[in-house]
Amino acid sequence: MEKEEVIILEGYVNSVPRYEIIIDGALILGRVFTLAMDSTRKATDGNCETVTSYIDVECRGSLMTFTYFDECAIGRKLRVIGRLEQSVWVDSKGILAPHLVVIAKELSWKGENE
Repeated sequence: MEKEEVIILEGYVNSVPRYEIIIDGALILGRVFTLAMDSTRKATDGNCETVTSYIDVECRGSLMTFTYFDECAIGRKLRVIGRLEQSVWVDSKGILAPHLVVIAKELSWKGENE
């Protein structure tokens, strides 16, 4: 049995979930939204700065009907457990264009103080 790699992210919903048809060997209907995550790092001037990273989260199967999607307001805190998946294609200029997403296995809302 293969060991499955898992990633856990906590961040804030940055886009309203949308339905997309994802082509991955077959046609799959999924819900996709963007998660924003803040982190602090030391800037070149020695001060700390906050950097926001954005990653798309893709929900397939039973997660498409995640009960709370109706309450999926932008800015709401969410924990995502899943795996990373990268697709690569060649754009019109012949340059490789990678895209990294998280394929969600579990979603849970987080309280404001967690």
